[in-house]
Amino acid sequence: MRPAAAGSLEPDVAAALRGRSGWRLEPAATPGAPPSWCFVASGRIEVSVLVGDGLLALYVTADDRDVELESVDALVSWLRTNRPEAYGPRRDRVLDRIRRGRLFSWD
Repeated sequence: MRPAAAGSLEPDVAAALRGRSGWRLEPAATPGAPPSWCFVASGRIEVSVLVGDGLLALYVTADDRDVELESVDALVSWLRTNRPEAYGPRRDRVLDRIRRGRLFSWD
């Protein structure tokens, strides 16, 4: 994944985070504001990611710190370095199992 225009970062961020344990898309409290991806651990939001203006704004709750990233690759790198638990393996979704012909496999 590469740096891109604002509109095209959203699907890349979704592709990178969707299906990973702890991540969910949260609606914004402000009407008209975009939703943010949030990593939740122990019932608390640890990290949130907001897409806008060609950048990714990552917010670290524990440190009350904002980090601006230019690409999804930079986001993935930051997560692997600073919060490896937030970039664990994907959960196996039903549609993925259907595509692989393993819907009724329990392993």
